[in-house]
Amino acid sequence: MKKRQIKKQNKQLTAERKTQEIKLMLKKLELYKEHLTIHLIEADRIAPPPNEESDPMKDLGRLCESIRRCGLIEPLTVRRVCGEETSFGGVYTLISGKRRFAALKQLGLTKVPCKIIETPASKAKETRLNVRMNEGKNDVFSLAEAANEFKKETNMDISALCASLSCGRERMERLLALSDFSLPEREVCRTLQFPEKLVFLLGQIENRRDRARAIAECGSCLKHLYRTYETCGDARKEGILTSLLPFFNAADRLTAQLRSAGIAARCKRTEREDSFTVTIEIPKRSARTVVVSPESTNVS
Repeated sequence: MKKRQIKKQNKQLTAERKTQEIKLMLKKLELYKEHLTIHLIEADRIAPPPNEESDPMKDLGRLCESIRRCGLIEPLTVRRVCGEETSFGGVYTLISGKRRFAALKQLGLTKVPCKIIETPASKAKETRLNVRMNEGKNDVFSLAEAANEFKKETNMDISALCASLSCGRERMERLLALSDFSLPEREVCRTLQFPEKLVFLLGQIENRRDRARAIAECGSCLKHLYRTYETCGDARKEGILTSLLPFFNAADRLTAQLRSAGIAARCKRTEREDSFTVTIEIPKRSARTVVVSPESTNVS
């Protein structure tokens, strides 16, 4: 009798559990269907994310022209803050599409296409940062600041942070290391459009003085390359560089690094009618201590 009662109770529990799972699945499907549906929502009902600085949008001309010519390819993503009886009502908070939203308002649209996601307020910032982390269109320094702020607020370790933001551990560690950059260094990287990989490599330099010098040298090389390809006209198609200063500086830096490591290396440059000859002499046997002369490594 007891075995029969236990089996009957197990069957009832299983049936109730299946019913709850089906209800939960149907609810998720409804939310997913709403997320896939594009709604036209009044722009006045969409608010920017809370606790976020409303910096002025720049360079929206091209985006506005693209929307005017081709339409909005990717709709905005919003979160319902307080719903009304209808599924289209309520007040919404922007999750992703800040520049697109600004461009649509600049074009004079009163209703904008949006996808609605049901995310609790406690997860809204995490969702927004997750989207930014995987878009690949954000400024790397603003992304690093947001990741550091989120890490401080949640007190997560690096593993939990990577899982929460769907980011690889190596990239997350390099992002968090960018918080040590000074404002002038960030401005140089932004103005000259340093690639993300180069910024991450510069972030691995722990000594601030060495990092500042490396950023200045990289910026100088990029400036020379930009200026060369802008001024040399048709010659740039043949790969001709009018300034060899970055390459001379690179040879001098290599020689200085060898000398600081205890190798008595020397760099010589010989100018001929049709070419330059750069020679780096490295002795087979070097003394343990080398006095480095305070010569400038820059070529005037």
